[in-house]
Amino acid sequence: MNPARRHTWTPVAALLAAATLLTLIAVNLMTLAGINSSRPLILHMRAVQALLLQTRAALVDAETGRRGFLLLGDRVYLAGDARRVAEPRRR
Repeated sequence: MNPARRHTWTPVAALLAAATLLTLIAVNLMTLAGINSSRPLILHMRAVQALLLQTRAALVDAETGRRGFLLLGDRVYLAGDARRVAEPRRR
């Protein structure tokens, strides 16, 4: 390629590189905005998951107590159920 022709393409190449860089920056900023807007939903989801884990643990404990009562006939195994019914619901 002759030097005069190469010299005319240099500004065009620089403009294309700058446009590509600006486009990438804009896409990254939009992606970050999307991530930040979903943050409250993620926090809510984690709180719900924690409550579900607590509920599951309480159900397993209740099931274990009932099974102990049914197998052995001892009311000691139902003491956990009475405690859970008596305690106020926490949030």
